[in-house]
Amino acid sequence: MGLHGGDLTGSLVTSRSGSASYRINMHLKKTEDSNMVSVAASVFSKLINSWCELSMDDNSLVIAPYKTTLNTNIMQPYAHGEVVLSVRYNALDQFEELDRKIRKVISSRKFA
Repeated sequence: MGLHGGDLTGSLVTSRSGSASYRINMHLKKTEDSNMVSVAASVFSKLINSWCELSMDDNSLVIAPYKTTLNTNIMQPYAHGEVVLSVRYNALDQFEELDRKIRKVISSRKFA
């Protein structure tokens, strides 16, 4: 016999946690100035830090980079970054609020 959401004493699970994954890419558009490579690398790092800080106020919510890559070249200005964020939450409403905050961090960082 298998039990899902309960045990032999009759107790029930009334909430479940969940997880999500986000894949975010950054690509430098202005390639005429090699100084922009440094700016792009800095912005990328700050974005990741902003997302990780979202989990610091609540032990039931964890956000961490699972995989991060950043490739740059200052001789031929190029910068491309990718981060995969792993998210763990305890309630759907918590996830919906987190999703809104993650997207807000991106939209508040528009660069020419």
